[in-house]
Amino acid sequence: MLSYTDFMKYLLLPGFSEKNKKWTEEVKNEFVKFGIAFEVVEWNHWESGNDEDFELREEVNQVVEMLEKGDRHEGLVILAKSIGSLVAVNIVHNFSERIEKLLLMGIPYRSLSESAKKAFEVLGSLPPEIVKVLQNSQDPLGSYKSVKEFVSSIDPEIEVKMLLREDHYYPFNEVMMKLIRDI
Repeated sequence: MLSYTDFMKYLLLPGFSEKNKKWTEEVKNEFVKFGIAFEVVEWNHWESGNDEDFELREEVNQVVEMLEKGDRHEGLVILAKSIGSLVAVNIVHNFSERIEKLLLMGIPYRSLSESAKKAFEVLGSLPPEIVKVLQNSQDPLGSYKSVKEFVSSIDPEIEVKMLLREDHYYPFNEVMMKLIRDI
C-alpha cells in the first residue's frame, strides 16, 4: 500500500563542520524509525578535510543536479541545519513548486554576509505555512531573538520556534518530527 511519503523526497542539508556527519546519521536514523528516509548531502570539504574546499555555488549546484535527476513530480521536504539553510534558500527558486516543507535549523545569522542574508529573502516567495525555523535560544551563531527578527522582516507569518539550548547543536526532537510530519 502506498503512503503519502512514497511521493516525497526528503533531503537533509547538514551544517558545515565535519562533525555534522554524526549528527546527520543520528537524525536520519531517528526519522527512519517513523518511515521517513532522508537523502543526506555530504559537503565536498568533508572528503578532502580542507574547510576551504567548501564553495557555496558548487554545493548548491550539486544539490540542484541531484534533485533534477529524480522524479520531477515528487514533493520535497527539506531539513537544513546551519550552512545547509543557506544552501537550501539558494535552491528554492529552482524547486519552489515542489517544496512541501522547508525546516531551517540553526540559521548562522551572525556569520552570514549581507549577500547571504539577502538570499534568505526568497523565503518570502513561499507560502509561510510550509516554512518553519527552529533556533536555539542562545545559539552562538544566532540567538533566537536575532533570527526571529531577521525571519520576521522577510515574512512575519513564518513560524520561528525556540529551543532552550545555549549551543549550535540541534538533536533530533519531537518538535522537529512534528514539523516534518505535519505536511
